[in-house]
Order: sequence, then C-alpha cells, then structure tokens
Amino acid sequence: MIEVAIFAIGCWLYFSVTRPRDNVGRYALWALLVFLFLGWVASLAAGAPPNERAMAWGGLSMWIVVPWAWWADRHREPIV
Repeated sequence: MIEVAIFAIGCWLYFSVTRPRDNVGRYALWALLVFLFLGWVASLAAGAPPNERAMAWGGLSMWIVVPWAWWADRHREPIV
C-alpha cells in the first residue's frame, strides 16, 4: 500500500502547485490519474503475465500516458 501513499502524495503536490487553465487541464488530468490508478489495481488482480509477448505489450501500452500527461500538463499553469 506504500504505492498508493506515494501516488496520493504526488497528486497532492502537483495539485497544490498548479491549477487548470481550462476544462482540458481539469478533466484530462483526472482521467489520466484514474487510468493510472485503475491500471495499478488491474495489475494486482491480473497476476503474472502468461508469456513474454503479453509482458512486452503491457509495458509498451503504458507509453500512451507520456503524451497524455504532456497534453494535460500543457493545459495547467503554476500557482503564483
């Protein structure tokens, strides 16, 4: 459960220093956080991958969060 605490602290820190510029900055970030959290929960329930190919596809599919996070962050601004 330490992972949940680290995730929550990271979210709290990010939310405490940024604010949304528009609705994309609000909803894209929340959608990303929900996606990441549900992915973590699914990894707990799924167990070990059945073969190397499944593990590779699982790892590569997580690269979608990189442009998603960039896009969400572009629609947020620092709190000054």
